[in-house]
Amino acid sequence: MEKLVDKFENEGVSFITGVPDSLLKELSQEISSRTTFKHIIAANEGSALSLAIGHNLATGKIPMVYM
Repeated sequence: MEKLVDKFENEGVSFITGVPDSLLKELSQEISSRTTFKHIIAANEGSALSLAIGHNLATGKIPMVYM
């Protein structure tokens, strides 16, 4: 997971949101351990997409959404 999250950092991702579950536990922990990212855990998939769209509209930057 560390290499994957490194790739997100290298690509300039700064906003990450999603709906964690037991399969994504390691990914969520790795993202949360970094200060580079604004990481928001969403209640459901629709909320995660809405947060990502709002971030993109406000900043013009591409967010990352995991589900």
